Amino acid sequence: MMYEDEMMNIEEVAKFLKMSERAIYEWVKSNKIPAFKLGNTWRFKKSEIIGWMESNRTGPSPTKFPTSDIQPMRNQYMDKENQINLFTNKVEIEISRRPDGILSFDIFEEQFSKEVIKEGLKRLKEFGYELQQTQSTKQKFIQRS
Repeated sequence: MMYEDEMMNIEEVAKFLKMSERAIYEWVKSNKIPAFKLGNTWRFKKSEIIGWMESNRTGPSPTKFPTSDIQPMRNQYMDKENQINLFTNKVEIEISRRPDGILSFDIFEEQFSKEVIKEGLKRLKEFGYELQQTQSTKQKFIQRS
């Protein structure tokens, strides 16, 4: 059975992983689990959750056990999408933690490629986030309008 397009919400992921919804929210906030936001709702691709579980496996090699034919999807497009989602999620989380709603842009230039940042900012703009620059120091920052 293929899971590429099967989407789950927080409740479904918690049930799937036999965890509390609170734990899933905490993992999302700390970027420990692959997720993306549609509007105000966190969503998860089941195939990514399965791949994430496999990548976090410890103990004996899984080749010693019977395995299914499910392989985590991986390609350049998906890697780029994951990076864009990670960037946009980090921006939203970090801005929500700041009382002034302003976030220095410098921290992202070291973590993400220009292409990922450009596409991420484009997507964030749809939700009212904008990249701005101070007149005096030319320092870049992201702010929600």
